[in-house]
Amino acid sequence: MTPIFRNRGLATRMNISCVVIGFAALFGCWELWSAYGAGQGAGTNMLFAFFFIGGAVYAGKQIRDGSLDSVVSLDADMATREASVVIWRPFSKVTLAGPLDRLTDWQFQMKGKGRVRTPILTAHHPDYPRPLEFELTKATTPLSRELKALAPDAVAAFERAGGH
Repeated sequence: MTPIFRNRGLATRMNISCVVIGFAALFGCWELWSAYGAGQGAGTNMLFAFFFIGGAVYAGKQIRDGSLDSVVSLDADMATREASVVIWRPFSKVTLAGPLDRLTDWQFQMKGKGRVRTPILTAHHPDYPRPLEFELTKATTPLSRELKALAPDAVAAFERAGGH
């Protein structure tokens, strides 16, 4: 199969983020345990426990909402039109295999709010409940000729928006 799209650093970045979130949650639990053992002087420990556990919950939700539909790779055999899409999961992956033509409704969008926005291409696959997200960063561009042929309108919109 020919690589059509690769987001090499995505899985590593997201897995490291999950480890950091895990450490923050463990540290928050340790602070909570220390607070119960400290008796009267437990206010600071309780405050740290609240911030670390709350921060871990918030960060976990952000990772879930922001990256659970992110595509790590798209490979295809252009002769047979068979494809394999790999989607990131914490410390694992989900693979969708089948005909390349099952990827439909390609669109260019900007993901994020305010000044932190990432250009993405989205596509629908019948075996996946939400649109698949293909991040378009310096690590994933220039786009392959196969991806340009697969999603010509979406890629053209990306290039009009000043894409790499």
